[in-house]
Parts: sequence; structure tokens; C-alpha cells
Amino acid sequence: MKHLITLLMLLTMAFTINAQDNTNNYNDNVKTLDSTLESLYAVISGEKGEARDWELMRYLFHPDAKLIPSSKNKEGKVSARYMTVDD
Repeated sequence: MKHLITLLMLLTMAFTINAQDNTNNYNDNVKTLDSTLESLYAVISGEKGEARDWELMRYLFHPDAKLIPSSKNKEGKVSARYMTVDD
């Protein structure tokens, strides 16, 4: 039992350290408004099939943020969709 608790503590610490490393790497992406926008455009833009950094995308938004794209249908009626970053 003692070994199991020690193992769980070590795994928890390893995941915490890894998460902090990603945050530190992303801090450079949000130093200014321009760098934040450049980071957002870099995540959502690119060639078809090119890998995206979805962890950076999540980092750029508040956990409760909503993306609200709007569109107009054939009859000219405007509608909006509410999506989370993961959507």
C-alpha cells in the first residue's frame, strides 16, 4: 500500500511538472496582443492535413469561453452558433 501511494504521488508530480512546462512554453505566445493574435492565427491556419497545436488553442481561451460564429441562410435570416473551444 505504501508503494502504491508513493507511485501515485510521483505520477501526480510528473503530470504537474509537464503541465507547467507547457504553460511556460506558451507564455511567450501571449506576451502582447499581437503575439496572442499571431498564435491564434497560427493554430487555426495551415495547409490541409497539417497538424495543429490544440493545447495552445485551449491555452489561448478562458475555460468557459464561447466561440460564436454567425451566418446568413438563403432567406437572409442571420443565426449564431455557440461553441466551446473543444467544439
